Amino acid sequence: HDANKNRVTPASATPTTVIGVNARINGDILLDGDASVLGKVEGRLEVGGELHIGSESQVTAQVVCERLNLEGTVRGDVFAAKGLELGASASLIGDISAGCISVPAGATCQGTLSVGPNAAQAAKDGAKNGRTTSTSTPANNGKSMSATAETKPSVAREATTLLESTR
Repeated sequence: HDANKNRVTPASATPTTVIGVNARINGDILLDGDASVLGKVEGRLEVGGELHIGSESQVTAQVVCERLNLEGTVRGDVFAAKGLELGASASLIGDISAGCISVPAGATCQGTLSVGPNAAQAAKDGAKNGRTTSTSTPANNGKSMSATAETKPSVAREATTLLESTR
């Protein structure tokens, strides 16, 4: 009699897909669940859950995920529905649409920024209709910033002011 036979594995226990440090992948990558990129990826990277991009990683791709934790380098547009967190060594060059964003001192972030609960979906759908924040935000000026904005015009203006005041 096997004691583990009837054990139910919770969804949160699903293993993370890892793209190893020595991997070089060129093409479209579609993954369910969480993923960690430690190597190099070119093309399109779509992850159904949380995505971690390691400090030595180089990603030249459109990135679509629920939440992105970026420590390495991304060149390409990022759509992170629930949020984007950059590490101090992160470099992101491309347009960003995220539910919320955190950019610490030392990180580099260049591109158009859309922040709010529906920003990632709105940008993907091409439905930019003035309800999200859009601003160009260099973050490597030695100041830490974090912004979360609802998709309401008044809050979007406040988020733009917050981001501009950190320059």
